[in-house]
Amino acid sequence: MKPVRAAPMLLSSIVLVLASLACAQSSSPAATEPAAPPAATSEAAQPEPTQIPEPEFEVLFEETFADNENNWYVGEYEDAAASIDGGKYNVTIITQDYYAWFESPVSLSEVDVTFDTEFRGGAPENASYGLLCHYKDNDNFYRFSIAPDGYFNVYKRVGGEDTTLVEWKTTGALELGTGVVNKMRVICSDDHLILYANDTLLADVVDTSHTGGSFALTAGFGLAKEEDKTPIEVSFSNLTVLKPASD
Repeated sequence: MKPVRAAPMLLSSIVLVLASLACAQSSSPAATEPAAPPAATSEAAQPEPTQIPEPEFEVLFEETFADNENNWYVGEYEDAAASIDGGKYNVTIITQDYYAWFESPVSLSEVDVTFDTEFRGGAPENASYGLLCHYKDNDNFYRFSIAPDGYFNVYKRVGGEDTTLVEWKTTGALELGTGVVNKMRVICSDDHLILYANDTLLADVVDTSHTGGSFALTAGFGLAKEEDKTPIEVSFSNLTVLKPASD
């Protein structure tokens, strides 16, 4: 709140007005002595501005991918591959109609995760990538996805059954095409699920299906452009996990 300044001269102005009225109503022609000037008043002391402290964010985990000191999965199998190089976690999805996830080396359930994604190869229409949270096993998690053709969605898997929480829809917040970088932010706090892309809010959902678990990076190779069999290549970098702010 801005400090309010006092009006110290208001009382003096009223005194002068009353004195003038009294003179006008007097029947005496004699000149009256001018009223003594009012004593100077000082402005009220100004309150010190309130210092609002900056919010303190507790960093739970940071990953620069400068090396694999934290033991992320690296290697190749029939459907996918992952490697760490140049400060990036590089993921390739080889098999169409398949997606993979790569579990965090730390177990964190309530998270506010920010990271950069770069789409590096394949048909943009076939690609999706993002984050799982409250991941317990292959049959129980939430998934947040963006795509290099401008789409995003949120769904959950409960007991192996998938349910869409936010249908695939387009947004102008995403950079499009191959070689572009999009910053994602996912917040999973109790039953509150939030997705940002490039600092723009895309989804805000309340769901009580999952608690606990951890998080994982994920990428998928879809069938939108089924004739294009080029593997999907995505990289992740600059990952920071904060403790979610209290509501």
